[in-house]
Amino acid sequence: MISIAVVDYLEPRRAALVSVLKEFERENGHKIEVFEFGSSSEVVESIGIGFGVAIIEHDITSNYNGLVIADKIHILSRETLIIFLSSKADRWEDGFKVSAFNYLVRPVSKAKLKSVLAEALQRASEMKKTVLITGDKNFIALPSRDIICFCWHKSRQVYVYYFKSGKIVNAKMKADLSAVEEQLLPLGFIRSKGNCIINPIHVRKIWVEGSKTHVETSLGEEIMIQRTMGMCLLQKVKR
Repeated sequence: MISIAVVDYLEPRRAALVSVLKEFERENGHKIEVFEFGSSSEVVESIGIGFGVAIIEHDITSNYNGLVIADKIHILSRETLIIFLSSKADRWEDGFKVSAFNYLVRPVSKAKLKSVLAEALQRASEMKKTVLITGDKNFIALPSRDIICFCWHKSRQVYVYYFKSGKIVNAKMKADLSAVEEQLLPLGFIRSKGNCIINPIHVRKIWVEGSKTHVETSLGEEIMIQRTMGMCLLQKVKR
């Protein structure tokens, strides 16, 4: 069973989304519990439900702000995958500000929404997996969702940055880069041009300067990544 929040200040749009989710449930055999919300206060009051996915209308009115709602959800529950729905194609960068899983621009077909939802459920399952990284003399085991990045320094020294009790902490160990990369890349992590492997759910910003693609992570640090990886990230969130 997965809980999905549908957040939109217009009831007809919420009803249409719920209808698609019910179709998806029947077609794929997933057990889905849907919760409808029309404001940020309603979402925050119910955050203890533990949403696996939140589909949020990305709009701004005098009484509604989709970006603020997404930000509040992630402050209280980083495990929730955010899917933005919007009529504004030029606001896709907002998705990175709250580490959104996807940013869909209307009109969105039922098939497209169902496809993205299937990907989100697969990612939610992967995020629960514990990653065991074995070093020369020790090991570290973390849920993949909590890992921000692995950074390599001299003499095979690895710094692991991750979330623990709501705070960013780090640990260090000696490990083989290729072994860690082999374990993390299938889970959706991306390799930087230097010596970092980054969890894309913790990317806060991405931009391109000439032939260089940069990302900013939850650490507030700027890291340059391979251009092909950068384009994949950009296309994923803009589609």
